[in-house]
Formats: sequence, structure tokens, C-alpha cells
Amino acid sequence: MADDKTKKTTVAKEAPVAKKEEKKMSLGAVTHEDVMAKRDKERASYEAKSRPGRRRRNLPANQSCPICPNGGADSIDYKDVYLLKKYTSIRGKIVGAEKSGVCQKCQRKLTYAIKQARVMALMPYVNVE
Repeated sequence: MADDKTKKTTVAKEAPVAKKEEKKMSLGAVTHEDVMAKRDKERASYEAKSRPGRRRRNLPANQSCPICPNGGADSIDYKDVYLLKKYTSIRGKIVGAEKSGVCQKCQRKLTYAIKQARVMALMPYVNVE
């Protein structure tokens, strides 16, 4: 008989709890599961927007470095201002390898030579017109 009473009391206790939960949900209360699901969704969208790692350039097969056939990176010198001017913009900025079409090795040498020429006052840092 004691078992029957405990069953009745547990059933009676569970029913009001369910009603309270329904009231909370109807009033707009947020559960822990809802918060966690929202956080996971935000993380997934952030990871999709985040920048990927460094990518290597894919040069077309027919495009080759214009400097390499003429002596390679060894031919780049900070005193050769006419060559260096070809790889700077009108404003004086160094043009990227994607636009100029030079290989990675020559781009590094060009950048170093342009910076040396700027220090030696052979080229301007900024060309304001």
C-alpha cells in the first residue's frame, strides 16, 4: 500500500511541474539547450566567415616571370631605377606579384631593392600629385 501512495504522489507532483514549464515557455523563458544551440550556430557561422590560411598563388601555365629570362633575381639592383619604376604604382606603392606577373623570388628581390632605393633617395616613398 505504501507503494501505491508514493506512485500517486509522484504523479501528482510531476503534473504541476509540467504546467510550470509550459508557462515558462509561453512567457519566452530560454532554456540552457536553447542557449547552447544558438551559441553553436553562431560559432559555425563565424568559422564559415573567418579567413582561411595563406593560399599559394596559382599562376597560369603560359605566364612567366618577366625578370627571370633577363638574368634572374641577380639582375635586380637598387640603382636600376628605371626597372624598379615599372613595378611601382603612380602613387609610389609597390605593385603586387599578381598584377606584375613576377615570380616569388623576384618579387622579394624587387621589394628589397625598391626599399633600398627609397632609403638612398633614388625613389620616392609616396608620390603625391
